[in-house]
Formats: sequence, C-alpha cells, structure tokens
Amino acid sequence: MMVRSWLSEARCWVWYDTFMEAVRFVILSKNMICIDESGNLGASGYRYFVIVAVESSNPNRLKNIVKNFNKKYKSDEIKGSLLTVPQRQDLLNSLNSKDDYTVSYIILDKTHFQRRDILGKNVLFNYLTSLLFEDIFKEATEDLLLCFDNRTVKTTSKHALPEYLMTKCIEWDVSIQVNSCFYESHQHRGIQIADLLSSTIFQSYKNGTRHFYNQLKIKKSIKFPYQQFGT
Repeated sequence: MMVRSWLSEARCWVWYDTFMEAVRFVILSKNMICIDESGNLGASGYRYFVIVAVESSNPNRLKNIVKNFNKKYKSDEIKGSLLTVPQRQDLLNSLNSKDDYTVSYIILDKTHFQRRDILGKNVLFNYLTSLLFEDIFKEATEDLLLCFDNRTVKTTSKHALPEYLMTKCIEWDVSIQVNSCFYESHQHRGIQIADLLSSTIFQSYKNGTRHFYNQLKIKKSIKFPYQQFGT
C-alpha cells in the first residue's frame, strides 16, 4: 500500500489531497509530535524565535478541538497570530479541559547570538530543533512521527532536517525510528494546535505578558543562549 510505504521511510511527503484522510488515520494511531515556529531567524523582525513540539496521548481530541473551533468561527484554519483574545482563550479552555497534552519549546534570543548569519538559517534551525528533541527522543519507548508545517521549508529543508535528526539519533544512542512529514497547515489540525501554542509562547516573550502562557502545560523550556538570554 502506498501510504504504508511512505510512512516506513525516515522522510515522507504527502503530495495528493485524495490520500489525506487515509494518511491522517494512520498518523493518529502513532506517537505523533506536531512542530511549529514563531518569529524568524533573520536579522530583521522581532528579537525572539520559538520552536514548539506538541505531544498528546489523544490526538483525536486535539483534532476535534480545531474542527469545532473552525466551525464555530467559520474559519478554514487556526492562525495563532490572527486570533482575538476571546478566541485564544476559547481554544485554551478547550485544550486544557483534559490533561492529555504537553508542549516543549526552545526560544532563541537573536540579540545575543551573532553567529546566525555565519551558520545560515538552515543549520541554525536544525541545531535548535535537535536541542529541543534530544530529551524527547531519549525518553521515547516507541517510534515517533514528527509533523512539520510546510512553511518550515522556508527555513530548513525537507532533506536536511530529517537526515540531521537521524544523525543525532545515532549520537544519542536512540534505537527508535523517527519519521518526519511535512504538511500544509490547513490540512493538518495537529499543526494548527502547534501554531496556536507557538504564537502564544512567542507573544508572551515579545509583549512581556504571561496570562495565556501560564495556562499552558509546559513540559520543558529551553532558553538559548542561556546565560545572556533576555538581558
């Protein structure tokens, strides 16, 4: 079966909308982690750049939260940066109604990391992602499926990132299989949840407000570079 062959490889790309429902069904039965980022790695823009990883023991519930929200507000997808305050609170209330998800994140303070222009966005993004995933991979007891937004391709590469993470698995002596897939965000509701959480965390640092941040179930946070962060 074509879907099975895609998921058996370390890299998989879903190109045909007609297969999306079948692919989602298989993915939701796996240990799925959804990844998204807020900010940018360029010299311009805001000071901070965030990458989040959302884990859930009940991805079907997260899927239904997005489905119900989009139906209620007559939207095609959740865009965290465009949410009103009541909409964000509505989503977080639904998300926090059960204790079945966690979010881990790494946040870069660009002010104190001048090597980003030397390393390039691709290398830097891959490195930050590896810092975020090291403990997640080491703690995992079953194979993982990482779901990235296709927008991430603007920052990294469909080839470079999965291959880099596979290399790190060898370094960390991780025996599980890690699969990586890239999706259009409007086709993957788990990524829309990750977008919600990445924007919430990003705005808490950018604006210095903690109201929404304090409602999140944070598993791990990494500030980089740690010693100079935020000063």
